[in-house]
Amino acid sequence: MKKLLPICAAIAIVIVGCQSSSEAPAASTTASTNNAAVGSNFAAVQTTFASKCAGCHGDTNPKDGVSMVSYEAIQRGGSHGPILVAGKPEGSVLVDVLRARNGKKQMPPSGPLPEADIAAVEAWIKDGAKN
Repeated sequence: MKKLLPICAAIAIVIVGCQSSSEAPAASTTASTNNAAVGSNFAAVQTTFASKCAGCHGDTNPKDGVSMVSYEAIQRGGSHGPILVAGKPEGSVLVDVLRARNGKKQMPPSGPLPEADIAAVEAWIKDGAKN
């Protein structure tokens, strides 16, 4: 048992050191809404949209006509037009509101999403905003 203690302590130090390293990718430690994978399909961002957007942008009377409850609804956009340009996050209103840039109001209004969630949305759009 005494021989195992130093080994366990060394393993714990390595694990803690790896988790607190400044070189660790942000997505591995900051995702708050269970977006397990940053990927090229809707499933990678659906949890964020459901938990952070659908309260105001649901099926019933969505603000600005933008429903965030399904892939098809997001592709339709809102009363002011499309909210994303597949392949171009920098040209997508959705990213503009998440980042509060280009004169767009911050969404959600309660405060910005974690960077990992915004990065997942950007990656999804960049990969073609596929279902």
